[in-house]
Amino acid sequence: MEKYFFDQCSGLWYEHQGDYYISRLVLDETDTSPVGMWGRKHQQYLKEHRPMLYSNLILSGRLHSHLTDIDTQARSKLHLLVTQLAEKEGINEQRKAQIQMAWVGAMNDICNRAKNIKKVIADLKKVYAAVTLDEAEENLRQFGDIQLI
Repeated sequence: MEKYFFDQCSGLWYEHQGDYYISRLVLDETDTSPVGMWGRKHQQYLKEHRPMLYSNLILSGRLHSHLTDIDTQARSKLHLLVTQLAEKEGINEQRKAQIQMAWVGAMNDICNRAKNIKKVIADLKKVYAAVTLDEAEENLRQFGDIQLI
């Protein structure tokens, strides 16, 4: 009897130990980039609302890369949103040089509003079970009175 065998259906290697075949799951440790706030929120969403997808991502070793991708997308969209809101409200480097404390307060306010917008998008993503952030934003745009910058 062979000590190891590969199952074509599951794509997993199994090891024969006694009377049992134990799956040989090995985590890919090559990707060690940290998962941020948005990636952790998406992980919680997957655990609660999409457990099969979550299990498949874990078993295939793609969960970490998926979460870092979602986190990167969310952070870049948040940065774009903060930049656009600051531009719209006239918060720029010239104002920073003139009135520093007012600039800091205005930027903190903009960052908080942008995070709240991203939370609304994340909530809509849960409701509509969208796979990417772009789909969630498209669902948000379908409401006539809400506009994204």
